[in-house]
Amino acid sequence: MVRSWSSRHPTRRCGTSPEFRSIMRQPDTNVTLRKAIAADLHVNQICADRDGNRIRIDHVDAGKLSYHFLNDELRVQEGIQETSPEKFLSEGWYVSTGDSL
Repeated sequence: MVRSWSSRHPTRRCGTSPEFRSIMRQPDTNVTLRKAIAADLHVNQICADRDGNRIRIDHVDAGKLSYHFLNDELRVQEGIQETSPEKFLSEGWYVSTGDSL
């Protein structure tokens, strides 16, 4: 006779333990959005605006920043855009402090 794991451990049924239910209810609190600052401006950084438009920074130096707009799959959507880092920061872009944006 083959017994299932839950029948051998009746107090530890899959998906019903208090610990499991607690983990499943908790939202991911490790991600925070904040306005981009000069220290955030580096190659491959993904930023978003209030409308949900996302960009990836391609090049940064003292006087020029270039970036691409991205589609929902994070693929390049438009050609290269260029601006100064100061102007870019004044436009109100946001960065994620976690793994997703």
